[in-house]
Amino acid sequence: FESIYGKEAKVVVPEWVELAPKQREVYDEFEQTALLELERFFVDGTQPGVGFIRARQILEHPHHFPDLTQPGSGKTVDILDGELPGKEQRLELHFQDHVNTGEPVVVFAFFVAQQKSIAALGERMGMRVAIMNGETPTRKRFEIDEAFRAGEIDLLVASPEVAGIGYNWQFAGDREVKHCIFASMDYLDTSFLQNYRRFIRGTRATTLRITVMMYDAEIERRVLDITR
Repeated sequence: FESIYGKEAKVVVPEWVELAPKQREVYDEFEQTALLELERFFVDGTQPGVGFIRARQILEHPHHFPDLTQPGSGKTVDILDGELPGKEQRLELHFQDHVNTGEPVVVFAFFVAQQKSIAALGERMGMRVAIMNGETPTRKRFEIDEAFRAGEIDLLVASPEVAGIGYNWQFAGDREVKHCIFASMDYLDTSFLQNYRRFIRGTRATTLRITVMMYDAEIERRVLDITR
C-alpha cells in the first residue's frame, strides 16, 4: 500500500473518557466483587467469559442491559436510570462539531445495542443517520453505501466486522471524510486496520483523524491490549 500511495495520512487520537457517576458506581462494584445487585436481578460475573462480556455491557450499553429475568427474550433494562454513559456524553460533543461544520462522520461500535443507541443520539441531534451491521440485509447495505458516498448520510454507525472490507468511504459527496470514531473495539487488530482504511483508498488530501474512545477501566485496557 505504502509503495503505491505513500505513507498513510492519518493520526490516531486516544481519547480517555470518564464513566458517568452511576456507571462508575455500578462498574466498580462489579469489577471488585464479580457480583452486581440490581433492583430485579443479580449479575453474576464469577465465570470469566460471562464476567468479561457483562463488564463490557455495563460500559458500552448500560441503558440497554440484558434483562436477566427473561434470558434470550431480547428485552433490556436501563441500569443507569436514564443517565447517559460517558462515551455517549462525549459523542454528543463530537456530533455537535459535525453538525456545526456539516462534515460527515463514521462511528464503529462492536455491540448492536450500542450501535442503536449511538444512532438514536445522532438522530436526536438532527443528523441523517444509518446503521450497517450484521442485521442489515445485503441489498440495504448497498443502498447505505451508495447514500453515504453520495453525501446523503451525516452519521454512519457500523459494526467492525461488516464494515471491514470492500467499502470506499474516503469521500461523501464532494467532501473527503476527515474523521472516524471507534466507540468500542472488537478483538482483532485486523478489524481496526481494515476499518480505518475505508477512508484511505488512495492518496488523501487531508489527514484522517481516528478517535479511539476508552474508559479508564480494567476491562477496557484488556481489550485494547489484545488489539495492540
